[in-house]
Amino acid sequence: MIPFLHEVAADLIARLGEDLKQTAIIFNNKRPEAFLKKHLGELQGNASFSPAFFTISSFFAASTNLVVADPLKQFFILHQEFNKLLIAEGKATLSPDQFFPMANIILSDFAEVDYDLVNAESLFPALEDIAVIQQQFSHFTEEQQAFLERFWSSFSADKQRTHQQKFLELWKRMPALYRNFHQALQNQGLITSAQTYRRLAEGTADLPDFISPYKKLIFIGFNALNKCEEKLFKQWQEQGCALFYFDTDDYYLQDDLQEAGVFLRKNIFKSGLVNSFPGHTFLGDKRSIVDVIKTQGHAAQAKVLTERINFEALAAFDENPEKTAIILADESLLVPVMQTLPPEAGIVNITMGYPLTQSPLFGLTELWLKIQEQINKQQKHTVYYRDALAFLSHPLSGVKAAERERLQNLLLQKQWVEVPLTELHLISALAPNFFTSRHSGLQTIDALYLMLTAVLEQRQRQNQLNELEANLILEACKKLNLLYDNLDFYAPSLGLSLVFALIRKTLASLAVPLEGEPLRGIQVMGMLESRCLDFEHVIILGMNEGVMPKRNANPSFIPDSLRRANGMPVLENQDAIAAYLFYRLLQRSEKVTLVYDGLGGETEAAEPSRFIRQLAYESKLQFNYLQQEQPVKIEPSNVIVIPKTGRVWKAMESFFYQGNPFKTNNISATALTTYLTCSLQFFFRYVAKMKEPEAVTENLEASQIGSALHQALEWFYQDLLKTYALISAENINAKLPEVVEYSRASLSEVIYGNRKTLQKPNSMQQIVLQIVGEYMQTILKHDSVSAPFRIIELENKKDYKFHYPIKINGQTKYLQLYGILDRVDEHNGKTRIVDYKTGSDELKFTSLEKLFERDGKAQNKAVVQTLFYTYIYEQVKKTGNVEPNLYVVRKMKQEGTRFKSGKTILQEFDLEEAKVTFKDYLQKTLDEMFDQRIPFNQTTRIENCQYCPYKDICER
Repeated sequence: MIPFLHEVAADLIARLGEDLKQTAIIFNNKRPEAFLKKHLGELQGNASFSPAFFTISSFFAASTNLVVADPLKQFFILHQEFNKLLIAEGKATLSPDQFFPMANIILSDFAEVDYDLVNAESLFPALEDIAVIQQQFSHFTEEQQAFLERFWSSFSADKQRTHQQKFLELWKRMPALYRNFHQALQNQGLITSAQTYRRLAEGTADLPDFISPYKKLIFIGFNALNKCEEKLFKQWQEQGCALFYFDTDDYYLQDDLQEAGVFLRKNIFKSGLVNSFPGHTFLGDKRSIVDVIKTQGHAAQAKVLTERINFEALAAFDENPEKTAIILADESLLVPVMQTLPPEAGIVNITMGYPLTQSPLFGLTELWLKIQEQINKQQKHTVYYRDALAFLSHPLSGVKAAERERLQNLLLQKQWVEVPLTELHLISALAPNFFTSRHSGLQTIDALYLMLTAVLEQRQRQNQLNELEANLILEACKKLNLLYDNLDFYAPSLGLSLVFALIRKTLASLAVPLEGEPLRGIQVMGMLESRCLDFEHVIILGMNEGVMPKRNANPSFIPDSLRRANGMPVLENQDAIAAYLFYRLLQRSEKVTLVYDGLGGETEAAEPSRFIRQLAYESKLQFNYLQQEQPVKIEPSNVIVIPKTGRVWKAMESFFYQGNPFKTNNISATALTTYLTCSLQFFFRYVAKMKEPEAVTENLEASQIGSALHQALEWFYQDLLKTYALISAENINAKLPEVVEYSRASLSEVIYGNRKTLQKPNSMQQIVLQIVGEYMQTILKHDSVSAPFRIIELENKKDYKFHYPIKINGQTKYLQLYGILDRVDEHNGKTRIVDYKTGSDELKFTSLEKLFERDGKAQNKAVVQTLFYTYIYEQVKKTGNVEPNLYVVRKMKQEGTRFKSGKTILQEFDLEEAKVTFKDYLQKTLDEMFDQRIPFNQTTRIENCQYCPYKDICER
């Protein structure tokens, strides 16, 4: 393989000889310069003066004395001129915040207008009359006039809508805005890059003779030319001072159907630019094999590298690793590639730039901006707890372990969803700046600058600062300084939202080069950087449809019809450029691997690029379709079985009553239903006593709503009992207006541990208060209908404990069954156990057998628990005929409060029979629970694991 630039170097030496040192060599980008210098040096064999090297933009910039304005300066000047036009129209001006979203689109459109020498006065006319279009644009072809007519016909008077009217208003403003914007820039000694092109092409450049120091202008590797470049290239060729080296292949150049050659055909055959090279035929004659690999996932594409490249061999001195290139059609794969390349890869040259957005520094910066926005927008003195925790755990925060633990414990203790700023004054170098509010735009930029420099200094002190991180911080600080300088003049009118947007825009595009030796090692680059370069082994990642080529054009106010009418770039141009970049990479390569994501995602289709299908159909290349084979290791099933021996049985013995009820572990109703659901979960919670990790409760959970309701009802009836022994409907109804206060006090008790803290509930708490209040009303109204009744006991007044006999290895042991009853009352001479439920519990059950079926689908925890409480109460009180009542708040209006087996309400004889059967199944379950031969094991129903706090241990 002879690289394109090697051929160029040989031809330049043969053609120009000693005059080569007086030439200017111009590329589209900077990357090929080092490669051409290498080839020139190898071919010349002796020391000589080098020609001047330029990129096309830097070369054209030499034609003016004006300074190219940075994007921020252009934005503010455009904003000023736009508002002047609004004032002249008698309309309200736009703030920078309001104008910012459209400014970038307008600036991009203005740049295209200049690059393609479009007359702004003609492009932005208010022409709704087809006759006027035909008269004024008589020089247009019929096709171009048809595009114009098609566009403006959609704006006929009877069709205009609000958005169309607004578009027309903006459209009519564009010619004056274009003129005034460029004039305002010039008045300040500034210019846009596109204007330098236009003024040079139109002969109005400040320094039109800037090319005079060079005998020849050498343009290498160009493809798509804008109108300015096309005009100047033709002019300089006619003057005999320009040479063109187009990197072409007759395969697509000579075939009008090949989109890869669209622009080259235009340059050579229509514009008459002479290619200094004769025609080449590469792809048409190639019969080599191209491997196309489908991967299972976006980042998985990088894993292919270890399969396709022998890194150890390449790292050897004589293997020329620089002949291998990893091309990223999707540049978001840079980080996965960097993480995949092994140490034995040796030198890797990556100059496409490491983006700040993929570094931990960006996460810290974005977190800081988010917190500042919260503080300033809502005018509050708190920070959302998740953001506070994110800062504490961030690797760059520098918070010491002791401080981190103290604050985390405080958050849990206080259950702060919103953390007071006063609690966030940490010793950390970052913390004081991090949680300090800024009230003006420039203060915000300055504070962020100080925060970044604090990170730099801190990492240096800790000896953890690497070169990449330092470069990112320094470049970010440099950009912030530039932003500060640009905004200084506009400080009084700056809104914080605009400053936040500008900071994000400034930092989002920031990238620093990963320094490397461009002529040594494996080359990693994007598609655009690959122009003019050739490699023996090419691996292209991201070859998905929608990525290569991209499916969307950049946003623009210039509609497609008008673009076509004025010869401006359209979506097909983007496709043609992508096709050329792809085809030329395959021209001289000897080994090609194309990789695409077979799963796809939101931004890409799960299918290979159509360019692959086109080549497979048209060329003589042999395509070998493969699928990535990740090594699959089948782990043994993580079945956990805990035998009841040793320390486990020792812990089980703590459930046996030894004379002291306070040192005996209880079997509660919840413990019983937990065992029925999953015996392993019972082991974790009640035997091993593994506590669930504490967390701040952001949204009040159902359990807290239930706790608040229980507490409110307890206080409600406690207060009634102070006056009335018998509760009547009148007593209840008279006290109903106080439900709101009981709800507030109970919620405060649940959240903060006292009745009075909750003075100003937040929005979520207000919703919960409404729910608790409505639930209370439902229960109290039901009670008023069934009144009168006498309350015997209320929750927390007495814990019921019953010593239940059980046989263990022939010996009688006693288990301590335990329950806290919500309410015991007497109604119509019958004692009732009342259990309140706020969830989706059911009164119905199939059979008691099904209730106690391990892992069964027909389990009903509420029924088991209420029958359990009834059993304990009857045993402790040595009574019978106690009636269990389940107050399922959501259903009690329709279904009542008594149990139903099938459609039969359990009462009298049926209920007593059910109690006997319940005791039998309870005995059987407890015997199994303490049977040493039966281990604790996992449930077989995966549904039971969904909300289990221990599911990560089981990996289910």
